[in-house]
Amino acid sequence: MSDKDIILLSAAVAAVMADGLNADELNTLGNFIMCIGQDLVAAAAQKGVYEKNGNGNNGEIEFAPITPFT
Repeated sequence: MSDKDIILLSAAVAAVMADGLNADELNTLGNFIMCIGQDLVAAAAQKGVYEKNGNGNNGEIEFAPITPFT
């Protein structure tokens, strides 16, 4: 699918979804979809870092143990 096709498809989906919704409902739906998009972008970035570094932990974050300040 080309970049132009994706733009046209997203515009068509938005037009269909917006039909019959008031301004508050549109804002709520739009914000919800944007949150999903942000989470997907963050997950892709994290996965890309681990794939680039050759780590074999499926993109999961490994946290260092917490030690108290002395």
